[in-house]
Amino acid sequence: MNNTLSNKIPKITLYELTTVIKNGLSSYYINAGAVTTYLVNVKDIQNGRINADKVEVVKVKETEALDKNRLEKGDLVVTAKGQNFKAAVAMKDVEGYVISANLIALKLNGHVDPELVAAYLNNPLGQREINARAAGGIVKGLNCKGLLEIPIPVPPIEKQKVLVEYLRLINEYSEVLEKEQMLVDRIRNSIISDIMG
Repeated sequence: MNNTLSNKIPKITLYELTTVIKNGLSSYYINAGAVTTYLVNVKDIQNGRINADKVEVVKVKETEALDKNRLEKGDLVVTAKGQNFKAAVAMKDVEGYVISANLIALKLNGHVDPELVAAYLNNPLGQREINARAAGGIVKGLNCKGLLEIPIPVPPIEKQKVLVEYLRLINEYSEVLEKEQMLVDRIRNSIISDIMG
């Protein structure tokens, strides 16, 4: 039944859905100048979000590439290297941050919600599409051309709104569970330290 429904949803390539491409700031510019900025890297992408608390501050050269690679709210960010590819959406808390060369950011044209695209790319279906276009041995790489070839299911706007709301609720619930697990771990460690320490 799911296959029948998904077959009815039109697929559009990321190329057709994208208005601006940001390829990331190369290492040539990093730690080589006087401009201080936040630099988003692969490790900062977790659960479809960019973890602003973990993003490092670096000094970079003043260059046109710096401004071209600044994130805007709603940008879709995809890892271009690694064992597992990840996607996230830039929120207001990372606006103006710069992406590293290990990331590709896309500004979409409004036909599909970037949160829905990130969720699809993080899903096994999207991962299959990414891995089919990635190259390399132990550490795979995904170039911009390959990323833009990926066909994205684009449901009607009303259906997208409902799906995105569900995704947000699921993400909120996951964050609560994560915090609860951290609390349980702290309690366990405290008990062991009191008894054994």
